[in-house]
Amino acid sequence: MQRLLEEKNKSKLEFFNLGSSKGSTVLEIVNSFEKANNIKINYEIKPRRAGGIVGAYADYSLAKIELDWNTITPLQISIQTAWKFQQQLGSSAD
Repeated sequence: MQRLLEEKNKSKLEFFNLGSSKGSTVLEIVNSFEKANNIKINYEIKPRRAGGIVGAYADYSLAKIELDWNTITPLQISIQTAWKFQQQLGSSAD
């Protein structure tokens, strides 16, 4: 926001990837979600689907350079916050 207020943006629309440069497996995400929210998820481990990607990472180097941005929130906290937000969205639809 400050970047826009100070008119430091390079164009009207800019895109920045945000990430931690550390990937997580689906199972790590599931385990983190269960631990963060004290919820058990029913899942089955299956073989990788044909054409499925092995990994994907957000390169946040541009955000680091242009915004001086760094990841500070651990995965488990991010998952917990996202779940609480989702629950609030669901309860406001009633």
